[in-house]
Amino acid sequence: NSASTASANITVQCPGGPSIILPPGPSPLITKAVVEVFAPAFLGTPRVAWISDSANKMPFRDAPLERALGITLDAATMLPDLVLVDRDPPGRAGEVLLVFVEVVASDGPVTEQRQRQILDLIAAAPRPYQPENAAFVTAYMDRGADPARRTMPALAWRSFAWFVSEPDKLLQMHDGRTAARKLSALL
Repeated sequence: NSASTASANITVQCPGGPSIILPPGPSPLITKAVVEVFAPAFLGTPRVAWISDSANKMPFRDAPLERALGITLDAATMLPDLVLVDRDPPGRAGEVLLVFVEVVASDGPVTEQRQRQILDLIAAAPRPYQPENAAFVTAYMDRGADPARRTMPALAWRSFAWFVSEPDKLLQMHDGRTAARKLSALL
């Protein structure tokens, strides 16, 4: 019945990695979809480096992956809910793409300020990363639902929005730096 399903823990299967158990709720459901649906669809060779949940005080972290990347993921540094790593981004051989994902079940999209803080964090890492080595995604359950309608105006430029209800689609926010590309190049 739906009452027992609503209170059941959520198992997230990481690509190329372990299963993680999250508490029940809307944020963990979105997190599961990001890891199991978004990551394989939009990344070349996805790995999960970090998952945090507001109800879970001990985040999942892949310490060997962190060491290989030369970054330290720490809850005190205002990390978003998930950090995905694409170890083989299509069309970018030999590069690594760090994907910072904020899960929005109620509030908290990737804003300009949050994006800047994360870019500063990775630029100061022992192995510094450039802005083009980072992508920012805000994940929602549905674009017509209240959390998306309420927080979309605060989304950072040069970020993406993804919706569980439309798993094969991705919304891209362009700014002046990317707007120099012609519309035909974006199709």
